Amino acid sequence: MGVKYKSILALFLLFFSGTSYADHKRVVSLAPSITEEIYLLGAEDSLIGVTSYCRYPEEARNKEIIGTVLEPSMEKIVSLKPDLVLATNEGNRQESIKKLAALGLNVVAFNETKGFRDIERNFLRLGVILGRFETARQIMDGINAKIEAIRKESAAADKIKIFWQLGARPIVSASAGTFTDEIINWAGGVNIFSDMAGRYPRVSIEEVIKRNPEIIIVVTMGDITGSELDLWRRFPGIDAVRNNRVYVYDMHFACTPTPDNFIVALEKTAGLVKEARQQ
Repeated sequence: MGVKYKSILALFLLFFSGTSYADHKRVVSLAPSITEEIYLLGAEDSLIGVTSYCRYPEEARNKEIIGTVLEPSMEKIVSLKPDLVLATNEGNRQESIKKLAALGLNVVAFNETKGFRDIERNFLRLGVILGRFETARQIMDGINAKIEAIRKESAAADKIKIFWQLGARPIVSASAGTFTDEIINWAGGVNIFSDMAGRYPRVSIEEVIKRNPEIIIVVTMGDITGSELDLWRRFPGIDAVRNNRVYVYDMHFACTPTPDNFIVALEKTAGLVKEARQQ
């Protein structure tokens, strides 16, 4: 184990010493990202309950459903007699987390994910909690190597202006301080809304036209359909539209903050940037 990971492991054991490690056999996940990471670590046999939003991998859908991310059923969770409940401070309500702790359950809440290093820290912490730190470390070694290769290749070429659309009514994008902004930058692009206030600002069609992206990425969220693609096709003056560079990303890998989803989104975006440079 390298010095970096020894230090991380030591810090986790120091600051989270109140949590028992490696002996959890009945785990409930309150977030899709946590559920996916449990499977990524190969610890799914300990997973007994998930939310209705935990649909990846498909095997997770066979677990007991304990409600939604925002409205988990306290009664259902208690009835499962978990020895560990895993939540996120960003996705789950603090009220729910506090209620579960007040019921005497062992609850661990992970910090919000503003960037890739937050994703990495949370994943390594999960590895420690589930007694699979070495597996988590090996996974992160592989992903970090891929990221470094992509960043090295993209650094030497011209940047491509990218608009990343996360919502339709209103139109929402991502600014600086998000892992989406990192994906764009590390892939060799420039986020046209990185200067906006707030991590996920509302933007106008007029502002998108003015900033003239060379690539438009539309993430398939609840209110985004084919009609959104038709919307942008009405503006052939935008470079991305004129050159047929309007793409659709699945919400799963574009928005769920796990190490493997991040690298999938980064690789795909880097491929689009490379293709745009060659045209």
